[in-house]
Amino acid sequence: MKRSVAVGCWRIGVDVQWRNGWSVAATFEGEFSEVTRSYGGKGLLRYLW
Repeated sequence: MKRSVAVGCWRIGVDVQWRNGWSVAATFEGEFSEVTRSYGGKGLLRYLW
């Protein structure tokens, strides 16, 4: 007999830019269920001239 597994996924991100050309960005993702958890993320620092 198989039982159903509820899964929840979410993603959050932020991006900040300054007038002097610098910017910072970050994202974070997660997936959750009764049997597993998964996390991931990345960040970015950028300068444009």
